[in-house]
Parts: sequence; structure tokens; C-alpha cells
Amino acid sequence: MYHPYFDRVAAWATEARFKDDVSAAHEAFFARTGGAVFEDDKSIEQRLAGFLDWYVFDRPRPPSGATPAAEFLELFAGEIHPSELPIYRGFCETVRGLFELRGLPKAARVTVREACSGLQYKVTERRALAGLARGDLFEARLVPFQGEHYFSASFCFHPRAVRKAILAEVKRRRKAGSCDPGSLLDQLLTMALKYERYRNVAVEAIYDFRATEGERGNESPPQDRRRGGRADQ
Repeated sequence: MYHPYFDRVAAWATEARFKDDVSAAHEAFFARTGGAVFEDDKSIEQRLAGFLDWYVFDRPRPPSGATPAAEFLELFAGEIHPSELPIYRGFCETVRGLFELRGLPKAARVTVREACSGLQYKVTERRALAGLARGDLFEARLVPFQGEHYFSASFCFHPRAVRKAILAEVKRRRKAGSCDPGSLLDQLLTMALKYERYRNVAVEAIYDFRATEGERGNESPPQDRRRGGRADQ
């Protein structure tokens, strides 16, 4: 699979000489996706994976303004075997999206639809997607590799109880002409982390898109504002 190639790019992109940029990117990413994560957060591994994906695949890095994936390809194209160049080009064409499961896994493939664009993909996935049902919504990233799409290691699954609310928000944004997957996914990550930490708060109150930015959408619930605090403790 693509992982050894990604590891090569990620190792280069996070070398010590890029320490300050990685730190700035880390702060920016978590500031817009719900805040810092801690060891007792169940989603910590996936969130850290999500940050690394975003840093390598999406974030323009100064001074070039190119993503680390694009920088790597430009710098090392002459050293990469021609048969592997399409793999690294694929790292400049990943798709971070809000996906709806359209077809259950069959023959190591699953059918998904990206909600903002409406595009449908067949994804090669050999891992068991336990607990998922048709219609479920989740954030994921698709990575092109040798003519197929694969999921990266980063996922965020959203409760079925708020499926209609999420799709209604997507529809509203599409009608307004502003359904940018990045901003929507950042907001959903914030909501998902809040739901994970405050399970005694109604999920509908957390996934409330009517709340204005800077109010319920980004603040911690009033029950407990301590670092790492939990309302259900």
C-alpha cells in the first residue's frame, strides 16, 4: 500500500529543521478542531493522524506556499524512480471529505459519497468497518494509489442521531454556494470531540449548527471548563 511512501514524505516534512513550522501548524490545526487533545481522549490517535495528514497533504508551508507533499515531489523528483512518481503525485490529490456510506463492503471495496461535492467513490478497504451501516457519516481522507483510492489512518465518525442535522447543514451550505469541506469538517471535529468528552449533554445540543461561531460551536460546555475536565466525572 501507499504507507511506506507516505512515511518517507512525513519523515522529511517533520525533520528538526522544520520544528517551528510543525509546531505552528499543530497549534493552528487543534485550535480550529476543538482544542488540544489529551491521553485520555479516546480519539487521540486518530486526531494526531488527522493532523499529520492535514500537515503533509493540505497545509501550504511558507515560504513556498506549497504543501509538504508538493515540495517533496518537486525537490526529489529526480531521485524518485519513474514508476513511483505517480504515487507521490497522488499525495497532491488526496480528498479530505465528509463521506456517507452508500454500499456495504464487498470484495474489499466500499462505496462512499462525499457530501459537499456529491461525488461517489469506490474505496479499496481491507480493514473491517465494524459497526458501520449504510447511510452513516464520517470524515475520512482518500489517498490515490496505483489507480485506486484508499482510506488514510484518519477517521471521525458522527452519531447517527444527528445525520439529518448534518446533511441539512450541508444542503444549506451548498445552496449558499459555500460548502467548503475544510471549514465544515473542522466544525464537525470540534463537535465530535465535545460529544466524546461530554456524554451527558444531548447530542442534538452539541451538533447544533444554529449556534453562532464563538458561542456553543467553539466553547466548552459550562459544566466543566478545566483543562481536560469532563462533565460526566
